[in-house]
Amino acid sequence: MIKRICRHMFLFGDLEMTENKLDDRMYRYTPNVGTVNGPIHCGVCGDVMNEEKDIVGARSFYGAMAGIKEHYDLFECPNHKENWHRQVVALRRRAAETCSARLEQVFREEANEILETRKATKVVY
Repeated sequence: MIKRICRHMFLFGDLEMTENKLDDRMYRYTPNVGTVNGPIHCGVCGDVMNEEKDIVGARSFYGAMAGIKEHYDLFECPNHKENWHRQVVALRRRAAETCSARLEQVFREEANEILETRKATKVVY
């Protein structure tokens, strides 16, 4: 198991990475330079993520606002801008947030159907 090694992970709360696979709602990962070797698989769709090494800049919106520049590696899913990918992320977030077991099941089932077809059932922004 790989421990939490990047500063932005607190934004995702209980999400984490294990055995080069991200949590099922994560499609972007910014570890410290050289601490993680690929390939890393997208937690949402399972595809191999694009890698960029030794980037200098802000890792998050808050880091950019504060003017913080750091060295980090970037792993990002090539599908993260696709509507079906965004919808799966949104459905899984709703499933995790709901207090209803039935609604959680419905959200997860729809997310799985979308992953199988890779076609969105609704436009998500």
